[in-house]
Amino acid sequence: MPKEVAFVGCWMAMAAAMEIRRFRSFLCLPLLNTINNMLLVINEKKKTHGFS
Repeated sequence: MPKEVAFVGCWMAMAAAMEIRRFRSFLCLPLLNTINNMLLVINEKKKTHGFS
């Protein structure tokens, strides 16, 4: 993997972490709750339908 790609990926991850920290109180927590609920529903559907 080229150094430039690793640097850009690391920088984007750091920027995303800072954005999450900044917006966590009013944006990220509801979003994460929604995603968690969706994943739970998907897992329940997989169990009932017998998918692995």
